[in-house]
Amino acid sequence: MDRPIATLRAEIAGATPAMRAARAQQMFGDLAERDLVLPLVQVSGTVDGAPMIAFRLGDQLLFALTAQDLSPEDSLTLEAAAALSLLGLAVLAALT
Repeated sequence: MDRPIATLRAEIAGATPAMRAARAQQMFGDLAERDLVLPLVQVSGTVDGAPMIAFRLGDQLLFALTAQDLSPEDSLTLEAAAALSLLGLAVLAALT
């Protein structure tokens, strides 16, 4: 599973972008085929006082996207970036 889903740029609760990306890659790598039929949902909230959207597959947290992860050059809102990430996750699940 080597398809881009999101770019993580922010540090969250002491986790660097590289740590967050490694954790997400580990989560994706640990998924079994039976997991891919579980509901894929996004949950809005805040982390460190900033808006975030977390992505879950069943009861497993895949990763969270924050406003600080966004690139100013992309001119995307957090919600738009989350929608693109959700679409990428759905495509990834369908191709696996």
